Amino acid sequence: MHEDDRAARGFAEAIEVGPVAVSGVAGANLDTGGGPARATLVGGPLTISTEGGPAALRGVAGPLRADTGGGTLIAQDLAAATATITTSGGDAMVTFVAAPDSVSVSTGGGAAVLVVPGGPYAVAADSDGGLQSVAIATNPDARPTLAVTSGGGPLRIEPAARPGNQGSQPAPPSGP
Repeated sequence: MHEDDRAARGFAEAIEVGPVAVSGVAGANLDTGGGPARATLVGGPLTISTEGGPAALRGVAGPLRADTGGGTLIAQDLAAATATITTSGGDAMVTFVAAPDSVSVSTGGGAAVLVVPGGPYAVAADSDGGLQSVAIATNPDARPTLAVTSGGGPLRIEPAARPGNQGSQPAPPSGP
C-alpha cells in the first residue's frame, strides 16, 4: 500500500525516539527507538518496536506484532486473530477478549501471563525451569494454538473472566 493511501485509510506510521501514542486508527507501524509506546483502539494490523521501552496496548483488533527489546508489555482487551510478542527479558501480560487463532509470546526471562477466552487450545508452554501454570482447556489437536516461552521467568496461561465476572486484567506475575 502506498504511503498516501495508508494515511487516507487511517493508518499511522511513527518512527521516532521517544514516546509514541496512537488511538482510534485503522492500523499502525510504531518504532520508538527506546521510548514508550501506547496504542488503543487499533482496528487493523499493529506492529510495534520499542527497543527497550515499555508498551501498553488496549483494544487491538488486527494482527499484532510487538517487540519491546527488554521493555514490559501490557496488552488488554485484544481481539486480534494472531499475535506475536517478544520482550527479550521484559514481562508480558496479555489479555484477549476474543479467542485468537494463533498466539506466540516469548519473554526471554521475563514473566509471561496470557489470558484467553474459550478453548480448547493446542498449547506449547516452556518456562525453562521457572514456575509454570496452564489453567485453560487444552487439546493437542485443537486448531487455535498458543506458544508461550519465558526463558526462566514465571509463566501462566489462564482463562478469561466469563461475562458477569469482574475484570479481564491478569494478576501481576509472582516471582519465585
